[in-house]
Amino acid sequence: MGTDDPLGTSRSATAGTEKLHRRRELVDHLTGYLAVNATLWVSWLVVALAGGTWSPWPLVPTTGWGVGLVFHAWWVSSPAAPGAAAVTATAPAAPGPSPGAGPPGAGGRQPGLRGAPGRRPPTAAGPG
Repeated sequence: MGTDDPLGTSRSATAGTEKLHRRRELVDHLTGYLAVNATLWVSWLVVALAGGTWSPWPLVPTTGWGVGLVFHAWWVSSPAAPGAAAVTATAPAAPGPSPGAGPPGAGGRQPGLRGAPGRRPPTAAGPG
């Protein structure tokens, strides 16, 4: 808990927003799954009735995608599934220099050099 938010309400709000976002993504995933698989099964039925081939090929994508959907639902319903915000909020700070620290002339450029940060200036190739 930082000094800006002594009660920790922003972390709670972030966790709630993350959970709502994950649920919405699951609903979108389920909607796509149902729409696509309904189309596959209806097209299979039309072709099967017209041509007499009864090999249920839509079973393969329905099963494969269904496994992915089950894992997505499991991830959303799991209370211990941290989102990216929760991981960064609970991760300890790495020891080391502050982001602004560095060698003289830090900031990506050293005095007297031209070009993009980190590039060396071209050298004059003399007759050697």
